[in-house]
Amino acid sequence: MIFFGALVVGNSQSYLRAQYSNSIERYEFGLQFGFYFSISKTVVFVGSIFYGVASDYLKSQKIPLLFILVSRVIFLFGK
Repeated sequence: MIFFGALVVGNSQSYLRAQYSNSIERYEFGLQFGFYFSISKTVVFVGSIFYGVASDYLKSQKIPLLFILVSRVIFLFGK
């Protein structure tokens, strides 16, 4: 299960980078990908802290994971 999840996440990240590179101007690549890299690393760090605090506060790791799953499904189908 984890292996298949990793395949999906890896492919979606590379697809997102490819689409992002098509949407920015050629002369802005360095600046825009710098912002992209910084923001993605910040989100991973802050998200891990929020998940840890929520799982500690709720005394369960399943409830924060369920919240993440539901929010992603709403984001995916909400458009």
